[in-house]
Amino acid sequence: ASIVAIDYDDWCIENANENIVANGCKKIKILKATDCSEIKVKADILLANINLNIIKENLKYLESFCKTGSTLLFSGILYSDVENFKNILFQYSIKIQEIAEKDNWVIIRATL
Repeated sequence: ASIVAIDYDDWCIENANENIVANGCKKIKILKATDCSEIKVKADILLANINLNIIKENLKYLESFCKTGSTLLFSGILYSDVENFKNILFQYSIKIQEIAEKDNWVIIRATL
């Protein structure tokens, strides 16, 4: 129904807006936030395509902006960090559903 995209970098937001227009997307809204405590949405699906440290710093906010049962997709994670990241997700009661790897990069599909 709609997409809320969040970034903290002005250039990335500008670039995303250009892509939204170029692709005729009508239901995407971009917010600028410096940390996840500023997010005031309730998501069904979360895609975090950023590095492990930024994801770790913001996991404490997941319950505030994701609905129970939400699908979580974490990408931008190195294969060598998977075991560490799995332990971190366990601490937040996040259930891993699937892990896929390509060229030493990983995507993790999980639920909250």
